[in-house]
Amino acid sequence: MGQIPLFYATKNTGRPFLEHEKYTSKYLDVPNTPLYPFGYGLSYSNFTYSDLALHKEEYRMDETIQVTVKVKNDSL
Repeated sequence: MGQIPLFYATKNTGRPFLEHEKYTSKYLDVPNTPLYPFGYGLSYSNFTYSDLALHKEEYRMDETIQVTVKVKNDSL
């Protein structure tokens, strides 16, 4: 969901967005931030995961766990 600027025929000021400044680039009635962060939501691809394997049988509390997995993109 997005918004068309209130004045479509007016060029943007080019100033960076500063919340408390009068002369800045922003919309007047909605926040200037994206509705969702980058990468949020559903993917248009389908993935299959297989052959999950740990590199060791046991790990100490201070060790980094290493895992190997096969990922297949099943999208057309």
